[in-house]
Amino acid sequence: MIERSVDVRYRSQTHELIVPVAPGTVDADVVRQVVDRFEAAYEDTYGKGAGFREAGIELTTFRVSGIGRTPKPTFRDTTATRSHAPHVRKVYDLAAGGWMDATVVDWFSLAPGEQIAGPAVVEHPTTTVYTGFGQRVGVDVFGNLIITA
Repeated sequence: MIERSVDVRYRSQTHELIVPVAPGTVDADVVRQVVDRFEAAYEDTYGKGAGFREAGIELTTFRVSGIGRTPKPTFRDTTATRSHAPHVRKVYDLAAGGWMDATVVDWFSLAPGEQIAGPAVVEHPTTTVYTGFGQRVGVDVFGNLIITA
């Protein structure tokens, strides 16, 4: 289902009313219907005679909403593939004030429930995550990275 609406106000006012727009081509008749709906809604909201068409009418925000069903997503199997064995490299930890050894692991090689103690670096194709002293890092069954203290 597709729904269309437009925010309408009298010129120089700050508050708009949302007015539905009929389906189909927007032509002069549809615009007149929108204005008529706006003025009726304005009087319903602010009282009879509150409108002032002579000030001009502004259509400020146009919306189209698509509503429908989508297929449920499927989650990938999060079984670790151990494409890269963990290794160690030097990292600079600002809180510790110096260089130290950190375990480096590939995000996709972590099995659900497995925990790596910090300091650790988890590498992913789109990011790198550092885990400090006193923290542990792992993944849940959906592959989300979980850091605990």
